[in-house]
Amino acid sequence: MSKAVVDELAAALPVLGGPDGKTLFVTSQRCNLSSVQLAQQPLAGHLLAVRVNIPAATVNFVP
Repeated sequence: MSKAVVDELAAALPVLGGPDGKTLFVTSQRCNLSSVQLAQQPLAGHLLAVRVNIPAATVNFVP
């Protein structure tokens, strides 16, 4: 995913995950976009994934 693609999207929820915690998942906004905007933003409403070098932090939950 290039920086230009990210700049054009309204990122809704970035999260790190995957088996090794090195995949950045980002959802993109689709709601409230006009048909013109949707035509200009073909990735609107998609789940995007890109590999990163630093893994997510491990979190231990205590009940």
